[in-house]
Amino acid sequence: MSFSVRRLTKRFGAVVALRHISFSSRPGVTLILGPNGSGKSTLLRILAGLYRPSAGTVSYRGRNLAQWGTEYRDLIGYLPQDFGVFPSMTAREFLIYLGRLKKIPEHLVQPRINVVAAGMDIPPKWLKTRRGRYPAGMKRKIGLAQALLNDPEVLLLDEPLRGMDPQARRHTILLLAALCKQKTAFIVSHTAAGLEDIAHDVMILHQGVLLGKWSVRSALEEVSGRVWEVRQALDSPDRAGWVIARRQQANGVAWRLLLDQGPPPPGAEPVTPTLKDAYLYLLRLAVGDDGFRPPREGGWEAWSAPRLQRDRSLGRRRGSGP
Repeated sequence: MSFSVRRLTKRFGAVVALRHISFSSRPGVTLILGPNGSGKSTLLRILAGLYRPSAGTVSYRGRNLAQWGTEYRDLIGYLPQDFGVFPSMTAREFLIYLGRLKKIPEHLVQPRINVVAAGMDIPPKWLKTRRGRYPAGMKRKIGLAQALLNDPEVLLLDEPLRGMDPQARRHTILLLAALCKQKTAFIVSHTAAGLEDIAHDVMILHQGVLLGKWSVRSALEEVSGRVWEVRQALDSPDRAGWVIARRQQANGVAWRLLLDQGPPPPGAEPVTPTLKDAYLYLLRLAVGDDGFRPPREGGWEAWSAPRLQRDRSLGRRRGSGP
């Protein structure tokens, strides 16, 4: 067991950002999913030791984070949601500065920068570039490079793929898959797209509450046989099933449906569920229409439909968390 979190609560004045969260983790990748404002980044900052809990405990390897002190920072690599580079420094100068803060021996800093830059596919010219001239994806790569600089045993990454083009996303996902086999990693995302192949577990937060924690396999089982695609026009798509997405094609609209019960509409074909499908389904099952805003991505337009009429208590469902 890597982390043990018990009854974690975080308040900012009158605002309760996290409420009585409990979970345990294991080595490998855990995805933290949830809508904007659900407490994902706050949880990651607590795991990074940047915030102290208002109540509850967080332990790593059986030792409370408060007892680790600065030693704990040497074990982690952290990428915040909003990452910045000092304007007066080139990327290499910035990484040298952080390498010294991370207590990497002086003679190893430059070789280590070269290793992580090559791993992140950062060309040498970008290491010589000063802030303000980075494309969004390159800025994110530099942020990941600094998180990997000290070869941490714990990776805490907030939206690591944000701003990257498809090729860079694929490269980064493959790199994380290779790196995280022997590490404990928490990756925050507002969707699960592209990350299901490298994750072991998934947690879903909503309004500061942990709705559940599943293995990726058990989360996908929740929507097994429920996801269909219809390529012809639907007179009333909401009545045919829960529409989780649609996309425009040359010959019309393709509708992606989640059927909670009953037969599929005529012409529907079963499709392999993704973790994004499972995430939307489990989130909707827990919170219904209240405050639910499915994410938009990759040409698919996700939209809300009438509330599922079934038991919404995740505590009595297979795979649910504490």
